[in-house]
Amino acid sequence: DDFKEKQEAAVYDLLAIVDHRGTMQGGHYVAYVRDEGSGTWYEYDDTRVSQVSNLDIQKLEGYMLFYRLRTPETKKAEREEIMNAVTQGKDQKQVFISRLWFLRFQHLLTPGPIDHSAFTCKHQNLNIFAGDESKLRTIPVSVWEQLHTTYGGGPMIKNRTQCSECAKEVEMLNQRRDYEHRIVHENDKTFINPGQSWYIMDNSWLQTWLAFVSEEQQGPPPGPITNELLLEQDGVTPLPNLERGSSYRGVNEEVWRIFHKIYGGGPAILRSRLDIYSSAQQESGTA
Repeated sequence: DDFKEKQEAAVYDLLAIVDHRGTMQGGHYVAYVRDEGSGTWYEYDDTRVSQVSNLDIQKLEGYMLFYRLRTPETKKAEREEIMNAVTQGKDQKQVFISRLWFLRFQHLLTPGPIDHSAFTCKHQNLNIFAGDESKLRTIPVSVWEQLHTTYGGGPMIKNRTQCSECAKEVEMLNQRRDYEHRIVHENDKTFINPGQSWYIMDNSWLQTWLAFVSEEQQGPPPGPITNELLLEQDGVTPLPNLERGSSYRGVNEEVWRIFHKIYGGGPAILRSRLDIYSSAQQESGTA
């Protein structure tokens, strides 16, 4: 009901018009723009610009109309009061507020509740990384209290802190990255011994794993191995036109065992040569 009342009381100012001259088969577009300072209308017809009267504007059959919501005097006064309090309160105790929400407050009639969800983790704790600092600005705590009373939301950010639980999870994930990268590197080879088989692996899955263990990318861990993407519905026959390197790669048995133990999935695709279309091999211990 409150929103409906605000909409019914809203006043919009016409700022510009696009007029179409011609027919449905073709024509020409002309723009009309009102100068906000003087209220004078101007016609923009390609490179020609000329002043037109209000009567000329009223005669147009607008193809597109551009309006802007007029800011009520009460809203202007509220913004001015808040901005003055921010400037005058620099010596007061400061807290942080989202820059995005503060911009919404400065330019929208209804900015909504103060939204700090981007700085709240899954544990419902504040979790602010170094890269997030540019997304925050300081305001006096008295200004925060005034805004919070009016708009709600939150939570209040007193300092730039990280969630201890999230920090532990990040540390454990980094340790996992280091472990997987090291153990795979130690067992990876560019050859297999006589009597051994290559284990064919979906390259898209491998790229996701490489992004996960990369110090630069630090992507999320991959899910189960997706070798089924290389096979027909029978789960045995390779799809046509698969290319070594771009579609699939080969690893030795030790690396396959490491991946499969950690991630599961499959199925195992064994070949005596690094060619998915060569003769299939059986895993040791299978009939």
